[in-house]
Amino acid sequence: MTQPVSVPGNWRERFAGGQLHLPRYARHAPHLCVLLKAVDGKPEVEAWDQRTGGRRQVTDQPGGTGRYAIDPAGRWVWWFADPGRTGRGHWRRELFRGGDQEAVGSHGRPAGLALGTGEFALGVYRDGATHVTFRSWRPGHEREAAADFAGDRQVEQLSADGTLLAVTDVGLFGPLRPDLRVLDTATGSVLAGLPAGSDTVLRPLGFAPEPGDSRLLVLSEEDDGHRLLLWDPWTGALREMRHRLSGDLRAEWLPDGSGALLCHSWQGRDELYTLRFETGALERVPHDPGQIRDATARPGGDVEYLWSCAQQPPRVLSTRRGSLYGGTGRPRGAAVEDVWTDGPGGPVHTLLSSPSLASRSAPPPTLFLMHGGPAAHECDAYDPYVSAWVEHGYRVARVNYRGSTGYGRAWRDAARGDVGHTELADVAAVRAHLVEQGLVDGKRTLIGGGSWGGYLALLALGIQSDRWTAGFAVAPVADFGLAYEEETDRLRALDRSLFGGSPQEVPERYRRASARAYAASVRAPVLLISGAHDPRCPPAQIDAYARELRGAGGYLEHRQYDGGHEERRLATVLDRVETQIGFALRHCPA
Repeated sequence: MTQPVSVPGNWRERFAGGQLHLPRYARHAPHLCVLLKAVDGKPEVEAWDQRTGGRRQVTDQPGGTGRYAIDPAGRWVWWFADPGRTGRGHWRRELFRGGDQEAVGSHGRPAGLALGTGEFALGVYRDGATHVTFRSWRPGHEREAAADFAGDRQVEQLSADGTLLAVTDVGLFGPLRPDLRVLDTATGSVLAGLPAGSDTVLRPLGFAPEPGDSRLLVLSEEDDGHRLLLWDPWTGALREMRHRLSGDLRAEWLPDGSGALLCHSWQGRDELYTLRFETGALERVPHDPGQIRDATARPGGDVEYLWSCAQQPPRVLSTRRGSLYGGTGRPRGAAVEDVWTDGPGGPVHTLLSSPSLASRSAPPPTLFLMHGGPAAHECDAYDPYVSAWVEHGYRVARVNYRGSTGYGRAWRDAARGDVGHTELADVAAVRAHLVEQGLVDGKRTLIGGGSWGGYLALLALGIQSDRWTAGFAVAPVADFGLAYEEETDRLRALDRSLFGGSPQEVPERYRRASARAYAASVRAPVLLISGAHDPRCPPAQIDAYARELRGAGGYLEHRQYDGGHEERRLATVLDRVETQIGFALRHCPA
Protein backbone atom coordinates (compact mmCIF):
# COMPACT_ATOMS: atom_id res chain seq x y z
CA MET A 1 0.00 0.00 0.00
CA THR A 2 1.31 3.45 -0.91
CA GLN A 3 1.91 5.47 2.23
CA PRO A 4 -0.33 8.49 2.92
CA VAL A 5 1.11 11.94 2.25
CA SER A 6 1.55 13.94 5.45
CA VAL A 7 0.92 17.66 5.00
CA PRO A 8 1.74 20.22 7.71
CA GLY A 9 -1.09 22.22 9.19
CA ASN A 10 -3.52 22.35 12.08
CA TRP A 11 -6.26 20.27 10.48
CA ARG A 12 -5.89 17.48 13.08
CA GLU A 13 -6.63 19.96 15.88
CA ARG A 14 -10.22 20.28 14.68
CA PHE A 15 -10.75 16.59 15.46
CA ALA A 16 -9.19 16.88 18.95
CA GLY A 17 -11.46 15.90 21.81
CA GLY A 18 -13.87 14.00 19.58
CA GLN A 19 -17.47 15.03 19.06
CA LEU A 20 -19.17 17.23 21.61
CA HIS A 21 -22.39 15.83 23.10
CA LEU A 22 -25.42 17.18 24.91
CA PRO A 23 -26.11 15.60 28.33
CA ARG A 24 -28.97 13.12 28.68
CA TYR A 25 -30.83 13.94 31.87
CA ALA A 26 -32.80 11.90 34.39
CA ARG A 27 -36.37 13.19 34.10
CA HIS A 28 -37.12 13.03 37.85
CA ALA A 29 -33.60 13.97 39.00
CA PRO A 30 -32.70 16.69 36.47
CA HIS A 31 -29.33 17.41 38.07
CA LEU A 32 -28.13 13.90 37.13
CA CYS A 33 -27.06 13.14 33.58
CA VAL A 34 -24.84 11.06 31.33
CA LEU A 35 -22.91 12.13 28.26
CA LEU A 36 -20.14 10.96 25.97
CA LYS A 37 -16.61 12.22 26.56
CA ALA A 38 -13.45 11.45 24.61
CA VAL A 39 -11.21 8.98 26.47
CA ASP A 40 -8.00 7.86 24.76
CA GLY A 41 -9.43 9.01 21.44
CA LYS A 42 -12.79 7.23 21.69
CA PRO A 43 -16.22 8.19 23.12
CA GLU A 44 -17.10 6.76 26.53
CA VAL A 45 -20.01 7.33 28.89
CA GLU A 46 -19.52 9.69 31.82
CA ALA A 47 -21.91 10.06 34.77
CA TRP A 48 -22.24 13.69 35.91
CA ASP A 49 -23.92 15.05 39.03
CA GLN A 50 -24.33 18.73 38.16
CA ARG A 51 -25.35 19.62 41.72
CA THR A 52 -22.12 18.39 43.32
CA GLY A 53 -19.90 18.59 40.24
CA GLY A 54 -18.96 14.93 40.60
CA ARG A 55 -18.07 13.17 37.36
CA ARG A 56 -16.84 9.65 36.67
CA GLN A 57 -16.19 7.45 33.66
CA VAL A 58 -18.58 4.51 33.36
CA THR A 59 -17.63 2.63 30.17
CA ASP A 60 -14.37 1.58 28.55
CA GLN A 61 -14.81 -0.34 25.30
CA PRO A 62 -12.21 -1.08 22.58
CA GLY A 63 -14.17 0.83 19.94
CA GLY A 64 -15.89 3.35 22.19
CA THR A 65 -19.57 3.55 23.11
CA GLY A 66 -22.44 4.81 20.99
CA ARG A 67 -25.73 3.71 22.62
CA TYR A 68 -26.35 4.82 26.21
CA ALA A 69 -29.06 6.19 28.52
CA ILE A 70 -29.97 7.11 32.08
CA ASP A 71 -33.25 6.04 33.67
CA PRO A 72 -35.83 8.69 34.74
CA ALA A 73 -34.97 8.29 38.43
CA GLY A 74 -31.24 8.73 37.83
CA ARG A 75 -30.50 5.40 39.47
CA TRP A 76 -29.04 3.41 36.54
CA VAL A 77 -26.71 4.12 33.64
CA TRP A 78 -27.28 1.90 30.59
CA TRP A 79 -25.25 1.22 27.44
CA PHE A 80 -24.81 -1.35 24.70
CA ALA A 81 -21.57 -3.30 25.07
CA ASP A 82 -19.95 -4.31 21.78
CA PRO A 83 -16.44 -5.48 22.74
CA GLY A 84 -15.74 -7.07 19.36
CA ARG A 85 -16.81 -3.98 17.37
CA THR A 86 -19.05 -6.21 15.23
CA GLY A 87 -22.40 -4.60 16.10
CA ARG A 88 -23.28 -7.54 18.39
CA GLY A 89 -23.22 -7.62 22.15
CA HIS A 90 -25.30 -7.11 25.33
CA TRP A 91 -27.18 -4.32 27.03
CA ARG A 92 -25.44 -3.54 30.33
CA ARG A 93 -26.16 -1.30 33.29
CA GLU A 94 -24.45 0.09 36.37
CA LEU A 95 -25.68 2.17 39.30
CA PHE A 96 -25.17 5.91 38.73
CA ARG A 97 -23.05 6.12 41.88
CA GLY A 98 -20.95 3.13 40.79
CA GLY A 99 -20.76 -0.57 41.49
CA ASP A 100 -20.80 -3.84 39.63
CA GLN A 101 -21.91 -3.90 36.01
CA GLU A 102 -24.80 -6.18 35.03
CA ALA A 103 -25.49 -7.73 31.63
CA VAL A 104 -29.22 -7.71 30.85
CA GLY A 105 -31.07 -9.61 28.15
CA SER A 106 -29.73 -11.68 25.28
CA HIS A 107 -26.70 -11.41 23.02
CA GLY A 108 -27.28 -9.98 19.55
CA ARG A 109 -27.78 -6.67 17.75
CA PRO A 110 -29.39 -3.80 19.68
CA ALA A 111 -33.11 -3.33 19.00
CA GLY A 112 -34.01 -0.50 21.32
CA LEU A 113 -34.14 0.40 25.00
CA ALA A 114 -36.99 2.03 26.96
CA LEU A 115 -36.52 3.04 30.59
CA GLY A 116 -39.13 3.86 33.21
CA THR A 117 -39.01 4.82 36.87
CA GLY A 118 -39.85 1.29 37.95
CA GLU A 119 -39.36 -0.79 34.82
CA PHE A 120 -37.37 -1.27 31.63
CA ALA A 121 -37.85 -2.92 28.25
CA LEU A 122 -35.07 -3.78 25.84
CA GLY A 123 -34.71 -5.50 22.52
CA VAL A 124 -31.99 -7.62 20.93
CA TYR A 125 -32.16 -8.95 17.39
CA ARG A 126 -30.72 -12.40 16.63
CA ASP A 127 -31.40 -15.30 14.26
CA GLY A 128 -34.28 -13.60 12.42
CA ALA A 129 -36.21 -12.68 15.58
CA THR A 130 -36.28 -9.88 18.14
CA HIS A 131 -35.93 -10.95 21.77
CA VAL A 132 -37.69 -8.46 24.08
CA THR A 133 -37.04 -8.42 27.83
CA PHE A 134 -39.37 -6.55 30.22
CA ARG A 135 -38.94 -6.13 33.97
CA SER A 136 -41.03 -4.18 36.50
CA TRP A 137 -40.32 -3.75 40.20
CA ARG A 138 -43.14 -1.30 41.01
CA PRO A 139 -44.94 -2.36 44.22
CA GLY A 140 -47.94 -4.45 43.28
CA HIS A 141 -46.85 -4.69 39.65
CA GLU A 142 -43.69 -6.80 39.91
CA ARG A 143 -43.23 -8.73 36.70
CA GLU A 144 -40.47 -10.15 34.52
CA ALA A 145 -41.14 -11.41 31.02
CA ALA A 146 -39.25 -12.29 27.86
CA ALA A 147 -40.69 -12.96 24.43
CA ASP A 148 -39.49 -13.50 20.87
CA PHE A 149 -41.04 -11.56 18.01
CA ALA A 150 -40.67 -13.34 14.67
CA GLY A 151 -39.30 -10.39 12.75
CA ASP A 152 -37.65 -7.01 13.19
CA ARG A 153 -39.10 -5.12 16.16
CA GLN A 154 -37.69 -1.98 17.78
CA VAL A 155 -38.41 -1.15 21.42
CA GLU A 156 -39.24 2.57 21.48
CA GLN A 157 -40.96 4.20 24.49
CA LEU A 158 -42.49 3.42 27.91
CA SER A 159 -45.37 5.44 29.35
CA ALA A 160 -44.67 7.42 32.53
CA ASP A 161 -46.57 4.90 34.68
CA GLY A 162 -44.96 1.90 32.96
CA THR A 163 -48.24 0.39 31.76
CA LEU A 164 -47.70 0.94 28.03
CA LEU A 165 -44.81 0.11 25.69
CA ALA A 166 -44.54 1.53 22.17
CA VAL A 167 -42.74 -0.60 19.57
CA THR A 168 -42.24 -0.40 15.82
CA ASP A 169 -42.41 -3.50 13.65
CA VAL A 170 -41.00 -3.85 10.15
CA GLY A 171 -43.94 -4.80 7.99
CA LEU A 172 -45.08 -4.55 4.40
CA PHE A 173 -43.31 -1.26 3.67
CA GLY A 174 -39.88 -2.01 5.17
CA PRO A 175 -37.86 -0.42 8.00
CA LEU A 176 -38.31 3.14 6.74
CA ARG A 177 -42.07 2.76 7.16
CA PRO A 178 -42.60 0.51 10.20
CA ASP A 179 -45.94 -0.18 11.85
CA LEU A 180 -46.46 1.45 15.26
CA ARG A 181 -47.94 -0.67 18.05
CA VAL A 182 -48.59 -0.10 21.74
CA LEU A 183 -48.41 -3.08 24.11
CA ASP A 184 -50.01 -3.56 27.50
CA THR A 185 -46.98 -4.33 29.69
CA ALA A 186 -49.12 -6.33 32.14
CA THR A 187 -49.95 -8.94 29.49
CA GLY A 188 -47.60 -8.25 26.57
CA SER A 189 -50.59 -8.09 24.24
CA VAL A 190 -51.12 -5.43 21.57
CA LEU A 191 -53.48 -2.75 22.85
CA ALA A 192 -53.63 -0.57 19.72
CA GLY A 193 -51.74 0.15 16.54
CA LEU A 194 -51.20 2.65 13.75
CA PRO A 195 -50.20 0.89 10.52
CA ALA A 196 -47.74 2.51 8.15
CA GLY A 197 -48.75 3.16 4.57
CA SER A 198 -46.97 3.45 1.27
CA ASP A 199 -46.95 7.25 1.75
CA THR A 200 -46.75 7.44 5.56
CA VAL A 201 -43.88 7.10 8.04
CA LEU A 202 -44.75 6.90 11.75
CA ARG A 203 -42.21 7.67 14.48
CA PRO A 204 -43.13 7.50 18.20
CA LEU A 205 -41.46 10.39 20.03
CA GLY A 206 -42.52 9.71 23.60
CA PHE A 207 -45.42 9.34 25.99
CA ALA A 208 -46.66 12.30 28.02
CA PRO A 209 -44.40 12.95 31.05
CA GLU A 210 -47.16 12.72 33.70
CA PRO A 211 -48.22 9.30 35.07
CA GLY A 212 -51.74 8.42 34.01
CA ASP A 213 -51.52 10.44 30.78
CA SER A 214 -51.37 7.80 28.04
CA ARG A 215 -51.02 10.16 25.08
CA LEU A 216 -48.17 9.32 22.72
CA LEU A 217 -46.52 12.04 20.63
CA VAL A 218 -46.14 10.71 17.08
CA LEU A 219 -44.41 12.17 14.04
CA SER A 220 -46.23 11.26 10.84
CA GLU A 221 -44.23 11.91 7.67
CA GLU A 222 -46.62 12.24 4.76
CA ASP A 223 -46.53 13.57 1.20
CA ASP A 224 -47.68 17.03 2.30
CA GLY A 225 -45.17 17.35 5.16
CA HIS A 226 -44.39 16.27 8.71
CA ARG A 227 -47.46 16.13 10.97
CA LEU A 228 -47.36 16.01 14.77
CA LEU A 229 -50.04 13.80 16.29
CA LEU A 230 -51.22 13.17 19.83
CA TRP A 231 -52.56 9.62 20.02
CA ASP A 232 -54.23 7.97 22.98
CA PRO A 233 -54.01 4.19 22.45
CA TRP A 234 -56.61 3.56 25.19
CA THR A 235 -59.35 5.64 23.54
CA GLY A 236 -58.08 5.77 19.96
CA ALA A 237 -58.31 9.58 19.99
CA LEU A 238 -55.97 11.14 17.42
CA ARG A 239 -55.34 14.89 17.35
CA GLU A 240 -53.10 16.78 14.95
CA MET A 241 -50.96 19.62 16.34
CA ARG A 242 -50.53 22.03 13.42
CA HIS A 243 -47.20 23.84 13.13
CA ARG A 244 -46.90 25.29 9.57
CA LEU A 245 -43.24 24.23 9.17
CA SER A 246 -42.15 22.88 5.77
CA GLY A 247 -39.06 20.79 6.49
CA ASP A 248 -38.07 17.78 8.57
CA LEU A 249 -38.93 17.71 12.26
CA ARG A 250 -37.58 16.29 15.49
CA ALA A 251 -39.60 16.80 18.65
CA GLU A 252 -39.85 15.98 22.35
CA TRP A 253 -42.32 16.76 25.12
CA LEU A 254 -41.81 19.85 27.27
CA PRO A 255 -41.19 18.73 30.87
CA ASP A 256 -44.58 20.00 32.09
CA GLY A 257 -46.48 18.26 29.28
CA SER A 258 -47.90 21.53 27.91
CA GLY A 259 -46.34 21.21 24.49
CA ALA A 260 -43.28 20.14 22.54
CA LEU A 261 -39.83 21.37 21.62
CA LEU A 262 -39.38 21.19 17.84
CA CYS A 263 -36.18 21.14 15.79
CA HIS A 264 -36.93 22.10 12.19
CA SER A 265 -34.40 21.21 9.45
CA TRP A 266 -34.79 23.14 6.23
CA GLN A 267 -32.34 23.77 3.39
CA GLY A 268 -29.17 22.99 5.32
CA ARG A 269 -29.95 24.83 8.57
CA ASP A 270 -31.92 24.15 11.75
CA GLU A 271 -34.38 26.14 13.83
CA LEU A 272 -35.80 25.54 17.31
CA TYR A 273 -39.42 26.22 18.26
CA THR A 274 -41.80 25.53 21.12
CA LEU A 275 -45.35 24.45 20.25
CA ARG A 276 -48.10 24.80 22.88
CA PHE A 277 -50.76 22.12 22.56
CA GLU A 278 -53.62 24.02 24.20
CA THR A 279 -53.32 27.23 22.14
CA GLY A 280 -51.38 26.04 19.09
CA ALA A 281 -48.89 28.87 19.64
CA LEU A 282 -45.58 28.34 17.81
CA GLU A 283 -42.69 30.36 19.22
CA ARG A 284 -39.17 30.58 17.79
CA VAL A 285 -36.32 29.86 20.22
CA PRO A 286 -33.65 32.49 19.46
CA HIS A 287 -30.28 31.20 18.28
CA ASP A 288 -27.73 31.88 15.54
CA PRO A 289 -28.03 30.23 12.10
CA GLY A 290 -26.38 26.83 11.80
CA GLN A 291 -26.95 23.25 12.87
CA ILE A 292 -28.73 22.09 16.04
CA ARG A 293 -27.38 18.56 16.40
CA ASP A 294 -29.28 17.93 19.62
CA ALA A 295 -31.63 19.83 21.93
CA THR A 296 -33.60 19.19 25.09
CA ALA A 297 -36.20 21.10 27.10
CA ARG A 298 -35.30 21.58 30.77
CA PRO A 299 -37.50 22.32 33.79
CA GLY A 300 -38.45 25.97 34.22
CA GLY A 301 -38.59 26.81 30.53
CA ASP A 302 -34.88 26.50 29.71
CA VAL A 303 -33.69 24.86 26.49
CA GLU A 304 -30.21 23.38 26.12
CA TYR A 305 -28.91 22.72 22.63
CA LEU A 306 -25.78 21.65 20.80
CA TRP A 307 -25.03 24.24 18.12
CA SER A 308 -22.35 24.86 15.51
CA CYS A 309 -21.92 26.49 12.13
CA ALA A 310 -19.36 25.92 9.40
CA GLN A 311 -16.76 28.26 10.92
CA GLN A 312 -17.53 27.98 14.65
CA PRO A 313 -16.86 24.80 16.68
CA PRO A 314 -19.72 23.11 18.54
CA ARG A 315 -20.98 24.59 21.81
CA VAL A 316 -23.62 23.51 24.30
CA LEU A 317 -25.82 26.55 24.90
CA SER A 318 -28.67 27.40 27.23
CA THR A 319 -31.42 29.89 26.42
CA ARG A 320 -31.19 31.16 30.02
CA ARG A 321 -27.54 30.67 30.97
CA GLY A 322 -25.72 31.23 27.68
CA SER A 323 -22.68 29.13 26.73
CA LEU A 324 -22.24 26.10 28.99
CA TYR A 325 -19.21 24.39 27.47
CA GLY A 326 -17.40 23.76 24.18
CA GLY A 327 -16.59 26.20 21.42
CA THR A 328 -12.97 26.79 22.41
CA GLY A 329 -9.62 25.18 21.69
CA ARG A 330 -10.28 24.32 18.06
CA PRO A 331 -9.37 26.30 14.93
CA ARG A 332 -12.16 27.91 12.94
CA GLY A 333 -13.67 25.78 10.20
CA ALA A 334 -13.92 26.42 6.49
CA ALA A 335 -16.63 28.89 5.48
CA VAL A 336 -19.59 27.69 3.44
CA GLU A 337 -21.37 29.26 0.47
CA ASP A 338 -24.85 28.32 -0.72
CA VAL A 339 -25.18 27.51 -4.43
CA TRP A 340 -28.45 26.63 -6.18
CA THR A 341 -28.57 24.81 -9.51
CA ASP A 342 -31.46 24.09 -11.85
CA GLY A 343 -31.46 20.30 -11.79
CA PRO A 344 -33.47 17.73 -13.75
CA GLY A 345 -35.92 17.35 -10.85
CA GLY A 346 -35.91 20.90 -9.50
CA PRO A 347 -33.49 23.30 -7.76
CA VAL A 348 -30.50 21.52 -6.17
CA HIS A 349 -28.79 22.99 -3.10
CA THR A 350 -25.00 22.70 -2.75
CA LEU A 351 -22.80 23.76 0.15
CA LEU A 352 -19.47 24.97 -1.22
CA SER A 353 -16.31 25.38 0.88
CA SER A 354 -13.17 26.86 -0.67
CA PRO A 355 -9.50 27.48 0.15
CA SER A 356 -8.86 31.09 1.12
CA LEU A 357 -6.67 31.75 -1.94
CA ALA A 358 -9.06 30.16 -4.44
CA SER A 359 -9.88 32.32 -7.45
CA ARG A 360 -12.17 31.93 -10.42
CA SER A 361 -9.27 32.45 -12.84
CA ALA A 362 -7.54 29.35 -11.48
CA PRO A 363 -9.98 27.19 -9.54
CA PRO A 364 -8.49 24.56 -7.24
CA PRO A 365 -9.29 20.86 -7.61
CA THR A 366 -12.75 20.09 -6.28
CA LEU A 367 -14.00 17.18 -4.19
CA PHE A 368 -17.67 16.33 -4.64
CA LEU A 369 -18.41 14.82 -1.25
CA MET A 370 -21.46 12.54 -1.19
CA HIS A 371 -23.33 12.30 2.11
CA GLY A 372 -24.38 8.99 3.66
CA GLY A 373 -27.86 7.88 4.45
CA PRO A 374 -29.62 7.73 2.09
CA ALA A 375 -31.98 9.61 4.45
CA ALA A 376 -29.59 12.42 5.43
CA HIS A 377 -28.38 15.80 4.24
CA GLU A 378 -25.42 18.16 4.41
CA CYS A 379 -25.79 21.30 6.51
CA ASP A 380 -24.11 24.46 7.78
CA ALA A 381 -22.18 22.75 10.59
CA TYR A 382 -18.63 22.62 11.88
CA ASP A 383 -17.02 19.75 9.98
CA PRO A 384 -13.34 18.93 10.66
CA TYR A 385 -13.35 16.54 7.70
CA VAL A 386 -14.42 19.19 5.18
CA SER A 387 -11.97 21.70 6.68
CA ALA A 388 -9.12 19.18 6.35
CA TRP A 389 -9.70 18.99 2.59
CA VAL A 390 -9.95 22.76 2.29
CA GLU A 391 -6.74 23.22 4.26
CA HIS A 392 -5.02 20.85 1.83
CA GLY A 393 -6.06 23.08 -1.08
CA TYR A 394 -9.31 21.47 -2.27
CA ARG A 395 -12.67 23.06 -2.86
CA VAL A 396 -15.43 20.85 -1.42
CA ALA A 397 -18.90 20.65 -2.97
CA ARG A 398 -21.57 18.89 -0.88
CA VAL A 399 -24.69 18.29 -2.94
CA ASN A 400 -28.07 17.70 -1.33
CA TYR A 401 -29.33 15.71 -4.30
CA ARG A 402 -32.77 14.15 -4.64
CA GLY A 403 -33.08 11.58 -1.86
CA SER A 404 -31.73 14.01 0.76
CA THR A 405 -33.74 14.97 3.81
CA GLY A 406 -34.36 18.59 4.79
CA TYR A 407 -36.12 19.68 1.59
CA GLY A 408 -39.53 18.09 1.97
CA ARG A 409 -40.93 14.61 1.54
CA ALA A 410 -41.24 14.74 -2.27
CA TRP A 411 -37.52 15.56 -2.63
CA ARG A 412 -36.50 12.78 -0.26
CA ASP A 413 -38.59 10.13 -2.02
CA ALA A 414 -37.74 11.25 -5.58
CA ALA A 415 -34.71 8.93 -5.82
CA ARG A 416 -36.70 5.73 -5.31
CA GLY A 417 -37.62 5.30 -8.97
CA ASP A 418 -34.03 4.86 -10.18
CA VAL A 419 -31.72 4.28 -7.23
CA GLY A 420 -28.30 5.92 -7.59
CA HIS A 421 -28.88 7.27 -11.08
CA THR A 422 -31.34 9.94 -9.91
CA GLU A 423 -28.93 11.29 -7.30
CA LEU A 424 -26.03 11.34 -9.74
CA ALA A 425 -28.07 13.18 -12.37
CA ASP A 426 -28.32 16.02 -9.85
CA VAL A 427 -24.59 15.80 -9.07
CA ALA A 428 -23.80 16.01 -12.80
CA ALA A 429 -26.01 19.09 -13.15
CA VAL A 430 -24.28 20.80 -10.22
CA ARG A 431 -20.84 19.92 -11.56
CA ALA A 432 -21.68 21.35 -14.99
CA HIS A 433 -23.06 24.51 -13.40
CA LEU A 434 -19.97 25.07 -11.24
CA VAL A 435 -17.68 24.47 -14.22
CA GLU A 436 -19.68 26.98 -16.26
CA GLN A 437 -19.42 29.52 -13.43
CA GLY A 438 -15.64 29.11 -13.32
CA LEU A 439 -15.71 27.71 -9.80
CA VAL A 440 -14.59 24.21 -10.79
CA ASP A 441 -11.88 22.98 -13.17
CA GLY A 442 -13.60 20.20 -15.11
CA LYS A 443 -10.28 18.38 -15.49
CA ARG A 444 -9.64 18.25 -11.74
CA THR A 445 -12.69 16.86 -9.99
CA LEU A 446 -12.82 14.03 -7.46
CA ILE A 447 -15.79 12.23 -5.99
CA GLY A 448 -15.94 10.41 -2.68
CA GLY A 449 -18.00 9.53 0.37
CA GLY A 450 -18.77 7.01 3.06
CA SER A 451 -21.48 4.35 3.34
CA TRP A 452 -24.29 5.44 0.97
CA GLY A 453 -22.05 8.30 -0.16
CA GLY A 454 -19.30 5.79 -0.93
CA TYR A 455 -21.79 3.78 -2.98
CA LEU A 456 -22.72 6.86 -5.02
CA ALA A 457 -19.03 7.65 -5.56
CA LEU A 458 -18.31 4.17 -6.94
CA LEU A 459 -21.39 4.29 -9.15
CA ALA A 460 -20.40 7.73 -10.48
CA LEU A 461 -16.90 6.53 -11.34
CA GLY A 462 -18.52 3.88 -13.55
CA ILE A 463 -21.46 5.65 -15.19
CA GLN A 464 -19.84 9.11 -15.38
CA SER A 465 -16.29 7.98 -16.07
CA ASP A 466 -15.45 11.01 -18.23
CA ARG A 467 -16.17 13.46 -15.38
CA TRP A 468 -13.94 12.26 -12.53
CA THR A 469 -10.17 12.46 -12.07
CA ALA A 470 -10.14 10.12 -9.05
CA GLY A 471 -12.51 8.77 -6.43
CA PHE A 472 -12.74 7.04 -3.07
CA ALA A 473 -15.34 5.11 -1.09
CA VAL A 474 -15.40 4.26 2.62
CA ALA A 475 -17.57 1.31 3.73
CA PRO A 476 -19.71 1.36 0.58
CA VAL A 477 -22.30 -0.89 -0.99
CA ALA A 478 -20.74 -1.97 -4.28
CA ASP A 479 -23.13 -4.77 -5.27
CA PHE A 480 -26.67 -4.70 -3.88
CA GLY A 481 -27.38 -8.28 -4.89
CA LEU A 482 -24.34 -9.73 -3.11
CA ALA A 483 -24.84 -7.46 -0.10
CA TYR A 484 -28.41 -8.72 0.23
CA GLU A 485 -27.11 -12.24 0.82
CA GLU A 486 -25.04 -11.22 3.87
CA GLU A 487 -26.65 -8.14 5.40
CA THR A 488 -29.08 -7.94 8.31
CA ASP A 489 -32.80 -8.61 7.88
CA ARG A 490 -33.53 -4.92 8.51
CA LEU A 491 -31.29 -3.89 5.62
CA ARG A 492 -32.81 -6.55 3.40
CA ALA A 493 -36.22 -5.07 4.12
CA LEU A 494 -34.84 -1.63 3.28
CA ASP A 495 -33.52 -2.94 -0.03
CA ARG A 496 -36.89 -4.49 -0.87
CA SER A 497 -38.59 -1.17 -0.20
CA LEU A 498 -36.05 0.72 -2.33
CA PHE A 499 -36.16 -1.65 -5.30
CA GLY A 500 -39.70 -2.98 -5.05
CA GLY A 501 -38.68 -6.55 -4.26
CA SER A 502 -35.77 -8.90 -3.58
CA PRO A 503 -32.87 -9.59 -5.98
CA GLN A 504 -34.67 -12.74 -7.07
CA GLU A 505 -37.85 -10.79 -7.84
CA VAL A 506 -36.38 -7.70 -9.56
CA PRO A 507 -32.77 -8.65 -10.49
CA GLU A 508 -32.41 -5.98 -13.18
CA ARG A 509 -33.13 -3.15 -10.72
CA TYR A 510 -30.44 -4.41 -8.37
CA ARG A 511 -27.96 -4.81 -11.22
CA ARG A 512 -28.66 -1.35 -12.67
CA ALA A 513 -28.11 0.29 -9.27
CA SER A 514 -24.92 -1.63 -8.40
CA ALA A 515 -21.53 -0.02 -8.95
CA ARG A 516 -19.97 -3.40 -9.69
CA ALA A 517 -21.99 -3.63 -12.93
CA TYR A 518 -20.02 -0.65 -14.27
CA ALA A 519 -16.56 -1.46 -12.88
CA ALA A 520 -15.18 -2.17 -16.35
CA SER A 521 -16.03 1.41 -17.37
CA VAL A 522 -14.05 3.07 -14.57
CA ARG A 523 -11.11 5.11 -15.86
CA ALA A 524 -10.03 6.99 -12.75
CA PRO A 525 -7.89 5.72 -9.85
CA VAL A 526 -10.02 4.35 -6.99
CA LEU A 527 -9.41 4.10 -3.24
CA LEU A 528 -11.51 1.64 -1.21
CA ILE A 529 -11.57 1.62 2.60
CA SER A 530 -13.68 -1.08 4.25
CA GLY A 531 -14.28 -2.83 7.57
CA ALA A 532 -13.58 -6.53 7.97
CA HIS A 533 -16.65 -6.98 10.21
CA ASP A 534 -19.10 -4.57 8.57
CA PRO A 535 -22.68 -5.96 8.83
CA ARG A 536 -24.23 -3.11 6.83
CA CYS A 537 -21.89 -3.10 3.85
CA PRO A 538 -20.41 -6.63 3.97
CA PRO A 539 -16.78 -7.09 2.88
CA ALA A 540 -17.47 -9.89 0.35
CA GLN A 541 -19.35 -7.62 -2.04
CA ILE A 542 -16.60 -4.99 -1.77
CA ASP A 543 -14.00 -7.65 -2.53
CA ALA A 544 -16.05 -8.71 -5.57
CA TYR A 545 -16.02 -5.12 -6.85
CA ALA A 546 -12.26 -4.93 -6.31
CA ARG A 547 -11.70 -8.11 -8.34
CA GLU A 548 -13.95 -6.82 -11.12
CA LEU A 549 -12.15 -3.48 -11.30
CA ARG A 550 -8.67 -4.99 -11.25
CA GLY A 551 -9.71 -7.61 -13.80
CA ALA A 552 -10.71 -4.81 -16.16
CA GLY A 553 -7.32 -3.15 -15.75
CA GLY A 554 -8.45 -0.44 -13.33
CA TYR A 555 -6.22 1.18 -10.72
CA LEU A 556 -7.28 0.34 -7.17
CA GLU A 557 -5.91 0.88 -3.68
CA HIS A 558 -7.87 -1.16 -1.13
CA ARG A 559 -7.37 -0.72 2.59
CA GLN A 560 -9.29 -2.93 5.02
CA TYR A 561 -9.37 -2.19 8.75
CA ASP A 562 -10.34 -4.35 11.70
CA GLY A 563 -13.76 -2.98 12.55
CA GLY A 564 -17.40 -2.62 11.60
CA HIS A 565 -19.37 0.02 9.74
CA GLU A 566 -18.83 2.93 12.10
CA GLU A 567 -15.46 4.06 13.38
CA ARG A 568 -15.27 6.00 16.65
CA ARG A 569 -11.54 5.71 17.48
CA LEU A 570 -9.86 9.05 16.78
CA ALA A 571 -6.52 7.55 15.71
CA THR A 572 -8.25 5.41 13.07
CA VAL A 573 -10.40 8.33 11.90
CA LEU A 574 -7.31 10.51 11.42
CA ASP A 575 -5.50 7.71 9.62
CA ARG A 576 -8.39 7.27 7.22
CA VAL A 577 -8.63 11.01 6.52
CA GLU A 578 -4.91 11.19 5.80
CA THR A 579 -5.15 8.11 3.57
CA GLN A 580 -7.91 9.74 1.51
CA ILE A 581 -6.19 13.11 1.19
CA GLY A 582 -2.85 11.47 0.43
CA PHE A 583 -4.52 9.48 -2.35
CA ALA A 584 -6.02 12.67 -3.76
CA LEU A 585 -2.72 14.54 -3.62
CA ARG A 586 -1.08 11.81 -5.69
CA HIS A 587 -3.80 11.55 -8.33
CA CYS A 588 -5.35 15.04 -8.40
CA PRO A 589 -2.84 17.33 -6.68
CA ALA A 590 -3.79 20.72 -5.29
